[in-house]
Amino acid sequence: MGKILCFRMISNEDKKFFRDIDIEEGSTFFDLHDAIQDELGFDKAQLASFFITDDKWQKKHEISLLDMKGGKADDPLIMDETIISEHIKELKQKLIYVFDFFSGRAFFLEFVEEKEKIRHKKYPHCSNGFGESPSQIKFDRGGKKSNNLFEEEEPIDDEDFDEDELDFDGELDKEEGEGDNDEFNSEEDVSENDEY
Repeated sequence: MGKILCFRMISNEDKKFFRDIDIEEGSTFFDLHDAIQDELGFDKAQLASFFITDDKWQKKHEISLLDMKGGKADDPLIMDETIISEHIKELKQKLIYVFDFFSGRAFFLEFVEEKEKIRHKKYPHCSNGFGESPSQIKFDRGGKKSNNLFEEEEPIDDEDFDEDELDFDGELDKEEGEGDNDEFNSEEDVSENDEY
């Protein structure tokens, strides 16, 4: 009976959001992609890619949904041809899952636990989670898709992250004070503001 790999998935857009995805070690990255899409109710017609990273979330190699081979040594691997256990071998290994190519938005995954397979349980599946997922496609205030392609981002670090400095789009907004629709206000901010 094979092993089950558990990946903890987080978002840099909402520090409370997470999902734990359990998947068989012999599954492909496409199986993991499909499980994430199903769990979050995403449109499967959109492009997506995994990136194997180092321990500081720096991208090393791409595993693409589509075959984009051009005959080069560093061409992306293809999700449905790439077995997870051939690339994920140690706890704490990290992956970036880019789900919105128009704005380079992604989830951050870490291999957090190896489990025994439970007979009659269907895999992959979400074994734990909290919070609502960020939207699949992000639009700017004018209704257009954001186009800051592949912007390098790292998961939220609670020590460095100041929610008060961000506007609705996650950009610095100290001058205009636009915060009426800010979903990122902390509970402390809400309690101190008499308008709420």
